[in-house]
Amino acid sequence: MANEQPDPVESFNLSYIRSTPVPNRLLEIAARLPSTSIRVLLVVIRMTLGWQAGGRLNRRAAATISYREILHATGLRSAVAVSRAVNYLVRTGIIETVSEDGMSLLTGAERRGRRRPLRFRLVRTFVEER
Repeated sequence: MANEQPDPVESFNLSYIRSTPVPNRLLEIAARLPSTSIRVLLVVIRMTLGWQAGGRLNRRAAATISYREILHATGLRSAVAVSRAVNYLVRTGIIETVSEDGMSLLTGAERRGRRRPLRFRLVRTFVEER
């Protein structure tokens, strides 16, 4: 009993599990978002940070995602709900939407009527170390 060691801290070995690294700051902000916005944000995170790009530590900076894909991934039934969530996430500076020719699309009016899926990316301040 004199040399009794405390129990080691329980931990998980995640090296064999496919996973998506999510910056802590983004998780802290996501915890305060409306539920539909969280669901859309999770799709953007999965389609960007969840994909390796040229090596284990490199992740996609942006992904082309259609509203149909977001509807399917989230289980949402309304493109209007997706549009509102995207508007909210863009307005609050969490994600950016970009056209196929690289133009930043800041408003719903600018995104409306596009025939091609949009490029979504997380705002750099959430994914770069400071």
